[in-house]
Amino acid sequence: MAKKTRAKRAEDKKKPVPKKKRTKKTVKKQEHTPSSFSLLGSSFSFFYQHKRQLLGVVAVFFVLYLLMVRSGSTFNLESTDQLISDELGTNEFVNKAVLTGILLGSGGSSESGIGGLSAFLLMVIGSLAFIWAIRHLVAGKKFRTRDSYYKGMYPLIPFVLVVFLISIQLIPFVIGGFLYATAEINGLIGSLLERAMFVSAWVALGLLSVYWLSNSLMGVYAVTLPDIYPLQALRSTKQVVKGRRWSIFLKIFVLLIFLTVISSLVLLLVVIALPALAVYTYDVLLVLALMFTHIYMFKLYKSLL
Repeated sequence: MAKKTRAKRAEDKKKPVPKKKRTKKTVKKQEHTPSSFSLLGSSFSFFYQHKRQLLGVVAVFFVLYLLMVRSGSTFNLESTDQLISDELGTNEFVNKAVLTGILLGSGGSSESGIGGLSAFLLMVIGSLAFIWAIRHLVAGKKFRTRDSYYKGMYPLIPFVLVVFLISIQLIPFVIGGFLYATAEINGLIGSLLERAMFVSAWVALGLLSVYWLSNSLMGVYAVTLPDIYPLQALRSTKQVVKGRRWSIFLKIFVLLIFLTVISSLVLLLVVIALPALAVYTYDVLLVLALMFTHIYMFKLYKSLL
């Protein structure tokens, strides 16, 4: 009996031991985000498809803009046009092009601090209303125009905190620009190499801001979700932008270039043909650009999830 058990054990040792199967960890591949042109096209399509409801929200914001910002603006088109003509001469097209650039840069500016504060508050209110309306339209939910301003204001404090963080993250870029401008004004740049050094420092500081902003700008849309705090929003978007920060920035950069080119061309035509309507055309373009920006950015944010 003992011999049989020993033989059986010997046979068992000779048998190959089955290897344990290793469970492969499934790594979720990052899906490619749509291209900038695809985002532009889908944003236009979205705006056209829901134009009735979106234009209602835009109309309310435009009235508020006229009351809170335009009424306190100090920009005078006629005097600015005359000043440009005195400085640059009689080339009509050049003068109008310069006037268009000045209007785009400071058309809604105000000398008083109250005017600047009103513009900031209105931007926050309008952005919250636009994002609320866009989110509900994407979800296929109907709403009244007033709901976007009544119900869309609930994440006001978290939204302002994220915007405040964005302003802090722009500090490196601003410091780089300040150093370059100071060196240029005081004659500290004497050679091409020195100019390249200051520009490189500015670019490096700007890239740091861009790296931070790629997350925070997406956090603007995450923080408008119900029952979410700013840090929660930023942590959640940090995961989805990982490895795609520069791609996100490139898409945002394309949007800025697109809006600048379109606005400049439209405004230049109005300045040449109907100068009396130029300021109000600027106001309409500004409001529409804000709405279109939020549509584009919201679609970009959703494509990352």
